Amino acid sequence: MLINTLHNWQINDYNTLLSFRNRLSNAILIQGQDRTEVNNLAVNFIASFCCEKLNYNDIACGSCRGCSLLKDNSHPDLFILKNDKDSKSKNITIDLVREMIEFVSLGTHLIDRKVVFIEDVNALNQSSSNALLKILEESPLYALFIIAADNMSKVLPTIKSRCYKFIIKPKRVDEFADSTNLWVLYYENPLPEVEISSEQLEILLNVMIKPSVDNIFKCAEVFYSEGVRFGFVLEFIYRWLTEITTYNLAGTLSIFCSYEENIKHLVNKVSYKHLFYLSDWIIFLLGWANHPLNYKLQIENVLFSYQQLFA
Repeated sequence: MLINTLHNWQINDYNTLLSFRNRLSNAILIQGQDRTEVNNLAVNFIASFCCEKLNYNDIACGSCRGCSLLKDNSHPDLFILKNDKDSKSKNITIDLVREMIEFVSLGTHLIDRKVVFIEDVNALNQSSSNALLKILEESPLYALFIIAADNMSKVLPTIKSRCYKFIIKPKRVDEFADSTNLWVLYYENPLPEVEISSEQLEILLNVMIKPSVDNIFKCAEVFYSEGVRFGFVLEFIYRWLTEITTYNLAGTLSIFCSYEENIKHLVNKVSYKHLFYLSDWIIFLLGWANHPLNYKLQIENVLFSYQQLFA
């Protein structure tokens, strides 16, 4: 395992992850376009738990006992869950997940965490996904699952709902756009194909910033009559909720940087218990995004639930 290899453009994401160290739930899902860079960030984050003498900028030293064990892939408190290269199957099998579950059950040795690193969550098949979901729901307090993905949309909603989601920016974002270019950050692409018009974006942001009854009805009416995709609206709201949570925990934003003052105002009033319920509901609805539901009514229901977060 390679550690102490962070690139300059990964430092901000790494520092944000470090700020979560003592506030994490038992699972964090890290997503980015480049799987190699996602894994590099995840591995260095794991090393921060195992290193015995972090250097001045809180990056693993690379030379202590913990770092040496990591380099040799022999640290007793780390389990790397990935597909077997010698197997014909490209999937992570249920037998490998069962082996991981047994590892977690044995308790800690050198550090106060049992860390499980899943290199590619999309390599799980249905059986192994169900087994992972069960241990995520019932894991001991000392267990920490760090899960890497290069495509969040392919991750099972039930797994996503059990994880804190952390989306990293690709290295080229800062080269092509400043913080005012929302779509570059949103799509993680310097030349994104934007799905809605600037007028529709203004309507959607207005209802996120000020979820009044008038704004809710206007948004539902315009988006329904103009055929804006239901799944897009749900994902936009979900990402906005994630930004509120991230800002509350770390004081940083990944996408809606130009709306920091608005989000700061919302952070001071939001009910996080109800925010997490709403996030889970949106994840459920995303599974039905292409179903002929009453689109307009569903948008109104979601937005009224969003309004209640600040009641």
